[in-house]
Amino acid sequence: MWRALASVLIGAVVGLVGTVAHRIVIGSAELPVGIVLALLAVCTGAVFVRAWAGWVALFAYAGAVMVVVWLLAFGSAGGDVLVPGQAVGNVWVIGSSVVAALVAFAPRSWFVDRSASSVPIRPPYPHG
Repeated sequence: MWRALASVLIGAVVGLVGTVAHRIVIGSAELPVGIVLALLAVCTGAVFVRAWAGWVALFAYAGAVMVVVWLLAFGSAGGDVLVPGQAVGNVWVIGSSVVAALVAFAPRSWFVDRSASSVPIRPPYPHG
């Protein structure tokens, strides 16, 4: 249970930082570094949470990311500052959900430690 709560916190932080940083560009060519790093952060967080705590925590993480992103994307009377109606904003709002879903559909074998699970468990004393 506490891992699911920690996953919500991780998801909220990733959603907040990603929403603030997704519009960062570098140089006069305006390379979209912010959106790439933001989506990579969502993917990294989702992989970590799924490997660390399993499905329930992954859904908690993805839900927290989506809720924070959608709440910060709402416009106000003065317009929207964090996620304006541009292509990069649309990619962030939709892409963050899609990336989390892709990790949810990734094969289970990617998240299992084969070295620990392949060691047979034997009793300390032979049964006679």
